Amino acid sequence: MDFAKVIVKSNKKEVDKIKELLKKLKDHNPNMVMSALRYGELGGELLVSFNIDHGHHELVLSKLMLNSMDVWPHDNDTKELMDKIKKTQVTGMASLNRGSGWDDLRKKNADEAPEETGQRLEKLVQAGKYEEVIKLAKDFRNKAIADLAKERLPDAVSIAVDRLAALALTKKYEADKVIKTLLSIGSDQTINSLGKPELSEKAGMAAISICDNYKDFTWDLMKIITDNKQSKVVNLRAAARFSAKIFEDPETYNVELENAAKNVNVRWLQINYDVVEHILSSDEKAHIDKLIDFVRGRRA
Repeated sequence: MDFAKVIVKSNKKEVDKIKELLKKLKDHNPNMVMSALRYGELGGELLVSFNIDHGHHELVLSKLMLNSMDVWPHDNDTKELMDKIKKTQVTGMASLNRGSGWDDLRKKNADEAPEETGQRLEKLVQAGKYEEVIKLAKDFRNKAIADLAKERLPDAVSIAVDRLAALALTKKYEADKVIKTLLSIGSDQTINSLGKPELSEKAGMAAISICDNYKDFTWDLMKIITDNKQSKVVNLRAAARFSAKIFEDPETYNVELENAAKNVNVRWLQINYDVVEHILSSDEKAHIDKLIDFVRGRRA
């Protein structure tokens, strides 16, 4: 396997942030291969370096840059990749805010050649504007573009989820809005009709990670457990994460425990558990079993 080197100019205060960011990336991308962090100095600056497999090189650089880390373009390949990421992020962050992009596109679509409309579609995809891509996919006035939009929608959704998750994990005040958007993605019928369950699961898992990251979002984590608009995998993994969190410190989460005892539908949870049990890890199964046993015990 080929690897690329990543070097970040940092300081001691930022090292923990880098570690946490890379850990979350690894959690979301289990196939990612990364070496241990190494530390050095150059001109009085702290350098944090590590090797990453080429398949995840762009993703890691993008996340570091999105979080304002001072990535060092130490070779031509890294510099070119960073330039590409900068252009995408500038366009993407501006485009994530709803604006008149779709209206402009509709006005111009009739007069544009298919190649030009295709270029606009690609910009929407790279900006993570999945809602606008969905609208194009439903625009049957141009079947070729509609078909292309359906083909490119998974990438638009994936990019949107990555950017939203990064935003919420670095800016807590955005977390509530981001969680709602991610759950909306997870329950979107058009996205789910693509036959790619991993998209809705990715959105749901990103929402779970955000809830898990902030103590006061544990309530939101419990809501995901019984949100029947989400995939069963997301429901069960939310239950596993909720259980792991509250039973690790039951005194802190005593209110959540009482609420779970009253409101978690263990019969519905058990039915879903039986369906997706083969997908869950042994740790997740143990945490879910503990939650179910606790609720049943309190109701006995």
